[in-house]
Amino acid sequence: MKRALTALVAVLLMVPMGWRLSGPKAPRFPYGLGPARSVVPAGFTEWSVEVEPGVKLRAVRRTPSAADASWMVLIHGNDAAQLETGAALLTRLEADPAVGLATYAFRGFDGSPGTPSRDALYADAAAVVKALGVAPERLHLVAYSLGGPLALRVAADLSRAGTPPASLTLLAGASEIAMVHPVPWAKLTRGDVFIVGDELDAVKCPVRLFHGTADEALPVEQARGMAARLGARATLVELPGVTHAEILTATLPR
Repeated sequence: MKRALTALVAVLLMVPMGWRLSGPKAPRFPYGLGPARSVVPAGFTEWSVEVEPGVKLRAVRRTPSAADASWMVLIHGNDAAQLETGAALLTRLEADPAVGLATYAFRGFDGSPGTPSRDALYADAAAVVKALGVAPERLHLVAYSLGGPLALRVAADLSRAGTPPASLTLLAGASEIAMVHPVPWAKLTRGDVFIVGDELDAVKCPVRLFHGTADEALPVEQARGMAARLGARATLVELPGVTHAEILTATLPR
């Protein structure tokens, strides 16, 4: 009886493991959830975006003086303090106060309620951009790491609607990544798998890709593959010796 029970447990464990191994071999990371609730950065104001009834995401923005100004919107990566680090990145990329800046915190991140999932993160990215109310021709999307697939989906959907954004910039953007919830059985699950595919064909705006050659989290080959599929729409800049995190502070050519 004991031997039969042991065998049954082994089979039950093998089923989810086999299911996981049969899936895409994307780099895997735990969602960076935590108690962080970063303060509103200087020069920014806080706002909230209701993405579904009862779920309002925290966001920050730096509003320009002109109503018809361009906006740079960041879809961040897997960072517990997304608003603080995101605003710092945006300010470094665009110091001109005539340009609007905005970013938001994923569900479960940096004070935003809810639990992240693949479908929710895709839908939320589109909802935040829509809520900002910026005409697509004045919208410059920027994404880091996990934000890459989300921003590409937004840019692709806008392009399919005949209103592509002005540009898309990917900083160490992922083309394949799996996110897992920090639970004891995480190793037995595939997690939330994000794979960039047809979005690359649909995007009609210029796409700039910056990727460090020493990126230990998402290999530079991911950026090379996306650039090859984008063709003439893409500009790929490889940063020698730059790691995944260092790209957030690296000097980027204009």
